Amino acid sequence: MAAIILDYFGDWQTRRLTCPVCGWTGTFQEGDTELYAALQDCQCPGPHGFTDRPMLAILPFPTFDEWREHWDEISEAQRCLVRLAEAKEGIQDRD
Repeated sequence: MAAIILDYFGDWQTRRLTCPVCGWTGTFQEGDTELYAALQDCQCPGPHGFTDRPMLAILPFPTFDEWREHWDEISEAQRCLVRLAEAKEGIQDRD
């Protein structure tokens, strides 16, 4: 089974994931998560060997354009972080 690709602005925080091997069920955050530069992933925390844990879901982080598409839905703190990151990347202020 392939991992599910989740939408950062979707229901990933409440969506229930199920392991096809052991039947474990829980949310993304209840699974074994790993953080990378461009995404976070979730593996089953059930009784598997370390190298045998099924990958349940992948959560790509939004691009600058995706943040801007959801601008009215995000908090002021998130907007501030996006502005700072855009400035660091040399992207003109779009407000």
